Amino acid sequence: MIKASPSDIYEQLKKLDHFNKFSVWAQQDSSAVYTLKGNDGTVGATSAWKGDPEISGEGSITITALEPNKKVEHDLIFTRPRKGKAHSSFSLVETERNNTKVTWTFNLDTPRPWNIFNLFYSLDKEMGKDFETGLATLKLLIESSAGR
Repeated sequence: MIKASPSDIYEQLKKLDHFNKFSVWAQQDSSAVYTLKGNDGTVGATSAWKGDPEISGEGSITITALEPNKKVEHDLIFTRPRKGKAHSSFSLVETERNNTKVTWTFNLDTPRPWNIFNLFYSLDKEMGKDFETGLATLKLLIESSAGR
């Protein structure tokens, strides 16, 4: 829950440059270099990164859908140290005036035959804390910048 309107939160989430301000991985890897292509905050904008292989590795994130004040969706491509694809989305639901529930979902594609490991591996258990920390940082940034 963030004490702000969906529009205030959406304005932060739609920009790839703002993502790095609350992303746990960006905060952990000071060596990462980011390159933006396209108009940030619009569908098709892409931010590529290259950093420490043990922390952030190398890849890109592209804005794939924007639903003003309701949803932001991204596709991610990881190229190093391991190749992979994922889909991420933020959904915003105003629960009462200036209180918004923010949900961050992340789906990682697991091709065959590696998908068998999904029976024994939980992305939520492995990385859930990173997403929770990212949301808590987002909350702090938004609420403190709004003077709440």
